[in-house]
Amino acid sequence: MRDAPWLRNALRLSVAYALVSAAVLFGGHHYVELMLPLYRVVLAALGPEYLIDALSLTTAASGESVIAAAVTTHTDLLPAGAMVPAGLSLTASTLAGHALQHPTLVFAIGLAWPLTRAAQRALQLALLGAMLVVVECLDVPLVLLGSVRDLAYANFAVAGTPPAWPVAWMDAMNGGGRLALSVAAAVVASLAAARFAKPSRPRAQPISDTPP
Repeated sequence: MRDAPWLRNALRLSVAYALVSAAVLFGGHHYVELMLPLYRVVLAALGPEYLIDALSLTTAASGESVIAAAVTTHTDLLPAGAMVPAGLSLTASTLAGHALQHPTLVFAIGLAWPLTRAAQRALQLALLGAMLVVVECLDVPLVLLGSVRDLAYANFAVAGTPPAWPVAWMDAMNGGGRLALSVAAAVVASLAAARFAKPSRPRAQPISDTPP
C-alpha cells in the first residue's frame, strides 16, 4: 500500500524541523547578534521619541538569553494628554528564543515544501530570506517598543487610557501572532516560488490545412 501524502509531508516536515533546529541551536547566538543592528534601525524609526542607549544580547537573572534595550526619552511624550518627562530611562527585554523561532519555522516549513525544480527551490530560498527579515522587523523591535510604551503608560497615562498600538501589537505577538507570522511567511514564499518558477509550456505548433 502506498504511503498517504500527508504522512510523507509530515515526515518531511519532521526531518526539516530537526535539521533547522540543530542549526539554530548551534548558531542562534550569532544569528541574534547579526539581527541587532536591524532591530536598532527599526526601533529608532518607529520610536523617535526615545534615544537608544543600548541594545544587546545578554543573560537575564533567570539564566535565559534575552534581547535587552535601554532607552532614554529625549522628547516629551504625551500619552492621552499626560506628560512623560524627557531624560527618563526605561529598559525592556524579550526572550532571544522569540527571535530564533522565526528562522526555525520559516526554513523548516520552507525546506519541507514539495518543490521539484532547482529554479523553484533557489527562488524559494531567496524569498524565505527576504520574508524572514520582514518578520523579524515586525516582531522583536515592536515588542521592545511596546514594552517601553507600556512602562510609560503605566506610570504616566490617565487611568482608563487605551493602550498604545505597540502595546497591543506586543500582546498580539505574545498571544500567538509570532507563530502565525512565521507560518504565513513560509507559506507565501513557497507558493510564490512554485508559481513563478514553473516550467514554461511549449508553444503549440499551428496546424496547416495545406497538403504537402
